[in-house]
Amino acid sequence: MSSYALSPRRVLSLAAVLLVAYGGGCAESADDGALIDDASGDGGAGRDGAGADQPDAGDELDAGDRDTGADDAGDELDAGDELDAGDPSDAGDDAAGGACVQPSDCPGADDFCAVRTCVAGLCGWDYTAAGTALLTQTAGDCRTAVCDGGGGTMSVADDDDLPDVGECAVGTCDLGVPGQTPLAEGTACGAGDQCDGAGFCGAPSIYVVVVGSGEAALTNASTSVSLERRALDGASLGAVALPTAAAGANAPFSLSGTATSEGLISLSADGRFVVLGGYAAAPGVASIASTTSAAVSRVIARVDAQGTVDTSTTLPAAFSGNNVRSAASTDGTALWAAGGNSGVQHAVAGANASVQVLGAPTNIRALSVVSGQLYGSSGSGTYRNVFKIGDGTPTAAGGTAASFPGMPTADASPYQFALFDRDPAVAGPDTLYVADERSIASGGGLQKWTFDGATWTLSKTFTDAIGSSGGARGVAGVVRGGAVALFVTTPSSLVKFEDGSGSDTGTVLASAPTNKVFRGVAVAPR
Repeated sequence: MSSYALSPRRVLSLAAVLLVAYGGGCAESADDGALIDDASGDGGAGRDGAGADQPDAGDELDAGDRDTGADDAGDELDAGDELDAGDPSDAGDDAAGGACVQPSDCPGADDFCAVRTCVAGLCGWDYTAAGTALLTQTAGDCRTAVCDGGGGTMSVADDDDLPDVGECAVGTCDLGVPGQTPLAEGTACGAGDQCDGAGFCGAPSIYVVVVGSGEAALTNASTSVSLERRALDGASLGAVALPTAAAGANAPFSLSGTATSEGLISLSADGRFVVLGGYAAAPGVASIASTTSAAVSRVIARVDAQGTVDTSTTLPAAFSGNNVRSAASTDGTALWAAGGNSGVQHAVAGANASVQVLGAPTNIRALSVVSGQLYGSSGSGTYRNVFKIGDGTPTAAGGTAASFPGMPTADASPYQFALFDRDPAVAGPDTLYVADERSIASGGGLQKWTFDGATWTLSKTFTDAIGSSGGARGVAGVVRGGAVALFVTTPSSLVKFEDGSGSDTGTVLASAPTNKVFRGVAVAPR
């Protein structure tokens, strides 16, 4: 429907034109200045003549624009009755008093939400109905640009306008606010790559913990540590050196050169960090594992996807006189550590304190957080298996350990483990890979366990290329479609297996250089 917004000036100007044309006349008011223009106060996005007119600041008539005598019968508007030259709307206001022959004679410009009209010589506007969507939109912003019914536009929430967030996440809208839900880690994407569980598609890689500088034979003294990054085919992608001296809030980080139970690393549950436990000591401190925590505080190192190292979290009262072996995290802020005594300790990133959340067993090896639950392994007492620690991710004392049903309580020596949910018919994790350090003849190697919802059963043991003496201590897994790429470390080698490929043959990807040893392994953050 067309809109003809006539200001007082338009009405009186039209009347004046008619008086001149027909010679008529009425007693004129004493104040010709009642005529006002319209601009900044107009409705319809500032269009001239649209909506209720408001006087403009510069639209007052000249001081001499008042008639002092009686009107002549044909009195025309005084010559000074034009609006001030500075009024931005004066030049063509309403096509010379509202007169027009065609819409293009009228001021302004047409667009999708408002079109000029000329009806019976008067300028007006035809407004598009409120809520009509504009032809041009920003895709995926969870909003739609529409006409407001008065010639302007506005943005309204549109939760069907989902954002495109790539192939590793599903776009979401919540009352006009864009978001995303990442696809599960291991989902295939790109050209043979996979999703990391945080919405990123790319080639995964692994971090191998390397102890020693290579300059001298390893001893029980504190020794420098680096994280060697490798592609899944074993190609070297560089290394991250952990600090050997204090720097600001960061403490030095070291491990014993000969304590093979140390250096077990894990990926945080959100995939953004790797964490591991060590000693806040520079290289060269003799019998580092036997030092008291009062003399040498234990420390948790955290490394992000860019290789930034944080060693500001210290444990001044834990693992005194014994090894610190592993660490785990949900998000890089909530941290847990384990070692030869003190059970499982919980700490907050950057703090200089910890809380013991598990009292038995006290002697623990590896930790990992999977699907919101903290798990551990041990070679102590009857806990020679993998077990659940407390309920979820405990932060207070009183947690208990619950061994996986069906796993051994004797004659086993588990270290790192990798836990996956592979069977849709079984709720929760159902596939477990365990690095058992025993000799091959004694059952050591990389064990695969499966869960049917009630009991865990040993499915197979990968032994090829590990060596008859065993020594498997680290394991990390990457889901690759229907197979799982598995990376196992012994002190001297990094071995790869492909479970699901139809072959149990192992491939040695790397051997430890002289005066260096491998410890734990983890999928690198992305």
